[in-house]
Amino acid sequence: MMRVTHLLPLAAAALFGVDAQSQRLGPGGLKLEGRMEVVAARHATYEVGAGVSYPLSSYARAAVWASGGWPIGDVSTEQRVPNGIARAEGVVRFLLDPFKERERGFYAGAGVGVRWVADASGTEYLLVLLGLEREVVKVLTAIELGVGDGARVALVFRQPRRGYR
Repeated sequence: MMRVTHLLPLAAAALFGVDAQSQRLGPGGLKLEGRMEVVAARHATYEVGAGVSYPLSSYARAAVWASGGWPIGDVSTEQRVPNGIARAEGVVRFLLDPFKERERGFYAGAGVGVRWVADASGTEYLLVLLGLEREVVKVLTAIELGVGDGARVALVFRQPRRGYR
C-alpha cells in the first residue's frame, strides 16, 4: 500500500519542475506565505507556519509549508497531551478568480501532510481546503477552512503576484 509520504516527492517535483509554465505567468516564481491556524483534532492546537507557493498554471498554485504549535488548554491533565506538534504539508490550490477581476477570490485545494508529536513517528493524512482571499495593503490575506488531521481554520498571508492572485 502506498503511504501518503511517498506522494511528497511527487508534490515537490510538481512544485519545482514547471519552469516553462511560470514564464508564461509573468513575474512570479516562488512566493512566500505565512499562516496562523487552529486545528481541532484529538487535541486542539495553535500553530504558526511558513512556506512557499508556485504557479502551476493561471488557475492552479502548488504550495508547501511547515508549521509548529502547542496545545490549547491545560497540558497537565491526565490525558496524554503532546507538548508540541510539527507539520509539513503540500497542497495544490485551484483559484476561481486568478486575475483579480473581483475584490475577493475563492479557492479550493487538496493535498497531503505529515504530523509529528514528541516521542512518536509521523502520521500521514489527506487535506482539503476552502479559502477566500483579498489583497490588503499589498499582501494577499486569506481565511481558510479545512479538514485534514482534524478540522482547521487558518489566517494566511501571501506575497501577491502582479496582476494575479
